[in-house]
Amino acid sequence: MLSGKRQLEIGVGRDGDGHENPDAKRRRILEETRDIDADSDASGSDTSDGDSDDEEDETAELLRELEKIKKERAEQREREEREKAAMEQEKREHDIALGNPLLNPPKDFNVRRRWDDDVVFKNQARGTEDKRKKEFVNDLLRSDFHKRFMSKYVR
Repeated sequence: MLSGKRQLEIGVGRDGDGHENPDAKRRRILEETRDIDADSDASGSDTSDGDSDDEEDETAELLRELEKIKKERAEQREREEREKAAMEQEKREHDIALGNPLLNPPKDFNVRRRWDDDVVFKNQARGTEDKRKKEFVNDLLRSDFHKRFMSKYVR
């Protein structure tokens, strides 16, 4: 008769081409490794078994904790992204609602105008008081050009 391992290799999990599907291959490898582990356990000492079991338990616990932390971080990141997207959507809708003057009319449509906007000759009298009349002075030291020059470059 054939052993359990040999039956698994021959019939179970093979398709017509002679290739194994991944599940059957995984089961076969696990069975082989269990046999190898059983052989090594029988030949090994009993004192190292307790230590290795403790180490394996600690490692498994640490891996579970690591996966838990990764899940929590992924959930937190996803939650923050959803909140950010919701805020952006709300801001966008607010800007759209207030940006359209037809949907959100101003208080009054009147255009503020000055009283002299429609006058043809505006700004005619502005600035006439500030300009001094240019006078001709025969003295070079008292001429307007000399006064401006001295105030600009000498003082």
